[in-house]
Amino acid sequence: MSVTVCRTLKCTKHLARRIAKQIKSATRDASGCTILLSGEMGAGKTTLVRLVIKALGRRLDKGIEPTSPTFSIINKYAEDVYHIDLYRVQNEKELAQLGLEEITTGDTNLVFIEWPQVLESSDLISVTVMPTIKIKIDILDDTTRQVCVKMIT
Repeated sequence: MSVTVCRTLKCTKHLARRIAKQIKSATRDASGCTILLSGEMGAGKTTLVRLVIKALGRRLDKGIEPTSPTFSIINKYAEDVYHIDLYRVQNEKELAQLGLEEITTGDTNLVFIEWPQVLESSDLISVTVMPTIKIKIDILDDTTRQVCVKMIT
């Protein structure tokens, strides 16, 4: 596990490049990986997703810019790049209807999941089929974040 304290966007970009490197070393061609992101609202999870995708050099569909999927729940940025926010998922029935098993078991899918604690309380879905990285972002103050990154599979 690595812990980084970031006070600037430059530091966050550097961290994103390190995470991208970790994804590439765990997979072939930075594909087939699940990244679980936890942290309070406004901690910077979506910003980190955007920077990691860029650091990986992943091509997104034309005109698509990664944004928070809080209301859409699942954003698909390219054929195999997904960003999922489980904050608004209320129960196992809603979770089952999302089709996460297909998304998280795709050989080449790069899947970012915010609020993964919803999955941890469910027997429905295991996200550890692919290499998985767990990222926890803690807000230390208005401009400072502590980011813990851990490869779990």
